[in-house]
Amino acid sequence: MIEGARGLLTRQNRAVASVARGVRPSPQQQQRFCGHLRLLRSSPPSVGTRGVPVWRRVTATGAARFSSRDAGAGAGAGAGVRIAQGEDAELVRAGLEGLVGRGWEVDAAGMGIQKTFHFRTYFKAVSFVNVVASQSAVKKHHPTMTVRIGSVDVHWTTHHPQGLSQKDIAMAQHCEEGAELMGSVQETQGKKCAPPPTASLGAPSKGQSES
Repeated sequence: MIEGARGLLTRQNRAVASVARGVRPSPQQQQRFCGHLRLLRSSPPSVGTRGVPVWRRVTATGAARFSSRDAGAGAGAGAGVRIAQGEDAELVRAGLEGLVGRGWEVDAAGMGIQKTFHFRTYFKAVSFVNVVASQSAVKKHHPTMTVRIGSVDVHWTTHHPQGLSQKDIAMAQHCEEGAELMGSVQETQGKKCAPPPTASLGAPSKGQSES
């Protein structure tokens, strides 16, 4: 039975490769494939070491690999992101698409989203953090935030279960509202640390008397 399942997967891979190359399988190949598929479905399933029928385990694994590749291909803004288990993937991806248009991006691990907000003053940057923190406490969902003199990095992800969830999308949208309230600006307009003063060439340093 295991050999039959392996043979089925081999034929599946060949069929997929043929379609990808634009080659249509011959009638004989299609007949052999369908015959093996009927055999696996009609034969009494043998139980593997995990207590799961072998043909069910093998076909489920193949389907999972295919759906994983298919989910990443052509998913637009949601490509490469892991949706938390139990979430409505279409709803999450729709929300993500709107956020990407406003400067949000999927993190390197593909588990969350992140964005940097810029402000004219440090006070406004900290006020923005307080606005986000207040809503986070109400929703019991908290981000990772890094505060600089005129900018705030915000990262949202869900830990249990891991991945991107609708909570992350909703809180990211709240960040947009809070940033607008605090007067966020473009990166070039945000406050930056002033460069350290440099003494003029040949001028005496502070505390050094002229001779």
